[in-house]
Amino acid sequence: MYTSHQRGFTLIELLVVIAIIAILASILFPVFAKAREKARQASCLSNCKQLGLAVMQYAQDYDDTYPRTSYLAGDGLNDYTWTIVVQPYVKNVQIFRCPSDANPCPPVVNGSTVYVQVPLFSYLPNYNVIPAHDWNPVSVGTIDAPASTIMLSERRPLFKAGLPISSWKGCSAFNPDQPNAVPYGLATMADATSGLAASLNSDGTCTDNKTIPTQIYRTNWNAHNGGENFMFADGHAKWMTLGATLDPSNFLWGAKWYPTYSGAG
Repeated sequence: MYTSHQRGFTLIELLVVIAIIAILASILFPVFAKAREKARQASCLSNCKQLGLAVMQYAQDYDDTYPRTSYLAGDGLNDYTWTIVVQPYVKNVQIFRCPSDANPCPPVVNGSTVYVQVPLFSYLPNYNVIPAHDWNPVSVGTIDAPASTIMLSERRPLFKAGLPISSWKGCSAFNPDQPNAVPYGLATMADATSGLAASLNSDGTCTDNKTIPTQIYRTNWNAHNGGENFMFADGHAKWMTLGATLDPSNFLWGAKWYPTYSGAG
């Protein structure tokens, strides 16, 4: 009577199979990770488009002016940030957070002042369109080329004394970062990288550094596949690299400095 026997794998064959699986995993895992990030990038871009349109709706209701980064209440205790004044136009707080942002900005209390905002957000105003609290709001008609002027970008998670960067802060691609008169310079990618390097801590976190004259390093240019999503002053949104936005032949942060200084809080 003949009996067949199944031959098992030898140790060499098992090692070869394991090696092949490891090689395939090393090839495919980065592909899967990039695909997941592409999906998050697309979701973030959808958020940005909705936020851009919300800001434009706000402007229509407020004499064709963009919001400021914040508005201090008369009692001096509550500072209402741009996120909370725009939120009624989207009726949704989730779109303020990028799905790739592991450290979105939470509410911050600074002394007796409470910054009133949506629960968490990931986006950063361009001071040249959405100016700081002590500058007058910018009129829509003032912007030379709204479709080519960045209004909001993605926010780098920066910290100050262990706390998140203040929720009303923006960024600027000018030097000085909020010029009150000419002359002023245009920021470069070298300004951004050197500014970020100056703010890096030994543990990998960043500390906001007000001594850096150009605050463009606050924008997160590595948010998605080597670039980030930008919202423009006409309401549309687009993924770009930061370097492309700083090209002096096609500078996308404003043809000139638009806000006028008020000196008021």
